Amino acid sequence: GGWNYLIDAVLQVPGVKEMHLRRLRTVMDELLQPPGTPADQLRFEKRLDELYAQIAADPELLASAPRLSRGIRDIKQRYLAPRREHLYVHHSGDPSYPDFAGIPPAQDERPKVEFKEVNLTAQTPYVVLSNPGDGAIDLSRWELLVGKAAWPLPPGTLLPPRGTLCLCTDLRAFYRRADEASASAFVIGGFKRPAVGGASAGLELKTSRGAVVATR
Repeated sequence: GGWNYLIDAVLQVPGVKEMHLRRLRTVMDELLQPPGTPADQLRFEKRLDELYAQIAADPELLASAPRLSRGIRDIKQRYLAPRREHLYVHHSGDPSYPDFAGIPPAQDERPKVEFKEVNLTAQTPYVVLSNPGDGAIDLSRWELLVGKAAWPLPPGTLLPPRGTLCLCTDLRAFYRRADEASASAFVIGGFKRPAVGGASAGLELKTSRGAVVATR
């Protein structure tokens, strides 16, 4: 197949590459895990061992795959280990490496996020989050508490560097507005409308580990 020019075009959009790299780092840390991680804590290797044990429990099935053990060893030693080196070392800490990607360090436990605008009494309630920093922020599985109501942020939710992210109850209705908030490039809809009286409740933004990073 030919080169995928769409990927190059998308990654040239200001902020998008930083968001891509931030999300990549999150997924690397959650699944691939960095070099030096104790062997008994490696997710992929552990799953490979579990699958092998299931197959080995059936001698007839195991006999039908005589190269299975070698194949699993190759995945661990010839793919996963070099991939960790490639991403965590070459593309994270070596700017002289060819086509250096610039994968960022692990995200801070409590990155700075601010409430830029809040309107919970509008026909389409919304909250605008702002990132004052130069790096993208991964908000995957974070939670915005509106009083007692929770607005869970889905995996893959990112806040662009020095940019905004708008959370609203109705995406289509929100885009029909004609104000600065509706002009935001990044908007997520479908959140539950605050209950009666909830518009006056406080706001609290929490990370996936429960750390509070912003209140209002």
